[in-house]
Amino acid sequence: MSFINHQPLLSAHNVSFSYPASKNPVLTDISLDLYPGEILILAGPSGSGKSSLLYALSGLVPRSIPGTIRGTISLAGKDLSSIPNWEISKTLSLVLQEPEDQFFTMQVEDELAFGPENHGLQDQKIIKRTYQAAQSTGAESLISRPLHTLSEGQKQRVAIAANLTLKPKILLFDEPTSNLDEHSTARFYELIKALSREENRAIILCEHRLHGPCQYADRLVILQDGRLQYDGSPQILQNSSILKKWGLREETQALDFGSHFWEDRIPPAPILSLDHISFRFGRKENFFFTMGNFSAEKGEVIALFGENGVGKTTFLRLLAGLLTPTEGKILLQGEQVHRIPKKRRSRIVRLVLQNTDHQLFMPTVLSELTFCGDHQKALQLLDQFNLTSLENRHPHSLSVGEKQRLTIAAALIYDPRVLLLDEPTSGMDGANINRLIQVLKEYKKQGMTIVIASHDMTLIRAMCNRGIKIKA
Repeated sequence: MSFINHQPLLSAHNVSFSYPASKNPVLTDISLDLYPGEILILAGPSGSGKSSLLYALSGLVPRSIPGTIRGTISLAGKDLSSIPNWEISKTLSLVLQEPEDQFFTMQVEDELAFGPENHGLQDQKIIKRTYQAAQSTGAESLISRPLHTLSEGQKQRVAIAANLTLKPKILLFDEPTSNLDEHSTARFYELIKALSREENRAIILCEHRLHGPCQYADRLVILQDGRLQYDGSPQILQNSSILKKWGLREETQALDFGSHFWEDRIPPAPILSLDHISFRFGRKENFFFTMGNFSAEKGEVIALFGENGVGKTTFLRLLAGLLTPTEGKILLQGEQVHRIPKKRRSRIVRLVLQNTDHQLFMPTVLSELTFCGDHQKALQLLDQFNLTSLENRHPHSLSVGEKQRLTIAAALIYDPRVLLLDEPTSGMDGANINRLIQVLKEYKKQGMTIVIASHDMTLIRAMCNRGIKIKA
């Protein structure tokens, strides 16, 4: 599609940005234009400045996120810095990578109506927009649910729907499919295609998984170390050497394991086992989780599959002893896991949550590891996860991919016998996924049992002995 005869809706000219505590700018001399009806893919290694660029383009920096910005950004021909927030929100919406960071209410329906209500729309229009957005994102069945009861993937669908209710001309998405299952991801890409082609909306997709969106994209922009390295056709991604050069992810084929991969065989001496458990979150909750048989032996790596909301995270929390089964028992080395004293249990089994912000609480990256671990091992883990240069940074100042690596390192500092990972590659680029695989393989050789809930076929193919499919 040609955009030559159009005026850009959004323009950046020589934009640089630095965070207050950073010695080096996170963005340097970025210039680009976004046109009506255009789909632009923003790619690059973890920590390359992709999210920071979206924050700058949306006006979040320096208004809400402190820092120093230089250069000019124009929205519909006006200087972005001169436009009030309420006016920006009528034209541009940003969907953040962590859905909870932009929720304002407690209920799904209220969250979807929040934007239109603040724009002063009439009740009938609000209701219509709310249900249209929910339907287009597959969130219609969630309308009456409290937000805290949703899975991360379901929260992501709600966050996308909430931004669609505003009907903005420009949509910016930061890793919108990182928590979505395969069906929801395909549905999202079809929605993006329709929004661009049928409604002439301009869209930027910040992604690590590039194969799906690049089928529909008009342009690809690649950042590295905060600088624009490429701005052109997405067809360049067909060259695998280009992908490796910029640390981008290669396409992973659909899952096609033999039937043995799905067998829940009983190991001779399981380290972790259960038989017919059930769990309910309370009398008023509709969600009810059941599992027939499950067992894992020393050094085994097991994948958990299932659509968003079927209970993968709940199952991991049960295995970690953070939740107690309503019926049945979960045994860890022969003991009921939830009855093992917390201090001892925390050194046997570690759970890395999907939302990294829920597990990072120390003032620096290094202290996050040395809090309960050996200093020398902490330095070794920082090196293994390519975090050494960030050791003095505040954990919450990191990119999502960097946070993800840090939380996994913080779990490994304990040398647990069982490691539970919930979507561990969210926000990670190809190079760091390979780094994670190599680290986990070493722990597997040492006898660590690993259970991974993930939609990431690259990780699963490289690591897992077998899989368990969880159904609603």
